[in-house]
Order: sequence, then C-alpha cells, then structure tokens
Amino acid sequence: MDKQTKATVVSSLMALSLVLAMMAIFNNSWLAETNEDSGETTSSGLENSMIVNTYKSNTECEGVKDMMVGFGVPGEISCDGKELTVFMNIEELCEPEEEEEMTEDCEDVLAANSMGSMGMWAGASCALIAMLMLVLPMVGIGALDHLPNVVKTVLSWGAGGLMLLGVLMWFMMLPDGDMSASTGVYMAVFASLLGLGSSFMDTFVPAQNITPSE
Repeated sequence: MDKQTKATVVSSLMALSLVLAMMAIFNNSWLAETNEDSGETTSSGLENSMIVNTYKSNTECEGVKDMMVGFGVPGEISCDGKELTVFMNIEELCEPEEEEEMTEDCEDVLAANSMGSMGMWAGASCALIAMLMLVLPMVGIGALDHLPNVVKTVLSWGAGGLMLLGVLMWFMMLPDGDMSASTGVYMAVFASLLGLGSSFMDTFVPAQNITPSE
C-alpha cells in the first residue's frame, strides 16, 4: 500500500469513528425495553429517556396525554396520531422531590451515564484532532506538525480507546434491570473499533514510497 492510499484509508476510518461517536452520544436508545402486553416501548440514552405507546385512536391518545399532564408527569408529552411519546431528561427525572431522597438506582444511572458521556466526548475529541493530523498535511497545511510524536500517538490511540473505556465503564456502573443494549451502544462500540482500527493501521501497516517511472 502506497503512502497516499494509506493516509486516505486511515483518515477515513477515523472520520467514520468520529461521526458514529457523535451519533451515539446524542442517540436516545442506549437501552431499550418493550412491554409485550401493552406494547409500550421504553428507551434511554446518556441524557434523555423516551416512552412510546400506541393507542386505538387519536382521541384516546389525546385523552391519555391530558391525563398525564394533569397528574404532573415530567417531560414533553405529545401525540402523533395514535402514538403517544413522553420525552424526559434523565437528570430532571431523578431530581428528588420535597422530603424525598434520590433513589440509589437513579444515582447509579446518572453516574453511569456521566462516565459513558465523558468517555465518548473525550474519545470523539481525540478522534477529531487525530483526523486533522492526518488530513491537514494532505492539503498542504502543517498546523499540527509541531506536535511531538508521542502526543500524536496518544491522541490517535486515545480516540478509540477512550470511547471503548467509556462504554465499558457505563455498562459496569449500570444498576441491574430488564432493559437491553440498543442502537446507541452498538454505534459507540463500532465507533471505538473504527478508531482503534485506524490507529492500528497507521502504526503497524507499512507504507511504500512509490516513485514514478521515467
């Protein structure tokens, strides 16, 4: 593989890692559960939680919505035809009410989400800088050339490594429950593997300098 092709492949993998990481961070379905009896689907991301239920008619949906609003259910409640959606911020949902303490499970969820978010944001930041280190020289810009090689190596491996660490810490800190891993987790893991794959290729796959024939 020639040097130019290698640089293109490595930077493309890192760019894909960054895009997937950002999609995972803002994805609201890291965990999901469907109640087979009621058809209600509950999903939760790093910041928000969402409950979706489908009723027999738009009138019934609006009636349930008005009832939930009347009872002071937190979050944004909306009806899209027969489908009722309750969109809640997990941190606000876990805020203790008067004379009530935050439950231990809620504290564990917030701690796990915070750790996962920190790992993903740190990894995404490293991926962005690592991608710029690869792309800028290709267009003749040497803005990051002054960085020591050890810093470049740490940033490159840190992209996928920190993402994967964030996901693992998030998983280990979660309290026991019935919800299963969903789309956001898969995107985060795939993003970390792409980042690590890019760094592995950059470090261990040799590049050949091809001289043009006369």
